Amino acid sequence: MLHISLRIIDNFYLSTGTGAAMLLSRIEGIGGAIDSNQVSLSNFQLSASYLRPISPRLRLGAELKYLSVDKTEDVTLSLMAVASFRF
Repeated sequence: MLHISLRIIDNFYLSTGTGAAMLLSRIEGIGGAIDSNQVSLSNFQLSASYLRPISPRLRLGAELKYLSVDKTEDVTLSLMAVASFRF
């Protein structure tokens, strides 16, 4: 995935990306198992995050992410807690 991220203002970041994904599925039932493998070439993600410095190396914050997988027409919107450690 090609991923581009930039800091807009102090502690606030926007990022976007596009690329390919491999979709592997397995369904098991009474009659046996069915496997499916697909490649999705036009996936897209967009996210906004805020990371507050707790110490010179540790940052805590949240990220709101939109993810679209074109092959299965799936769309996800998620809110996540984020921890960042700088080496």
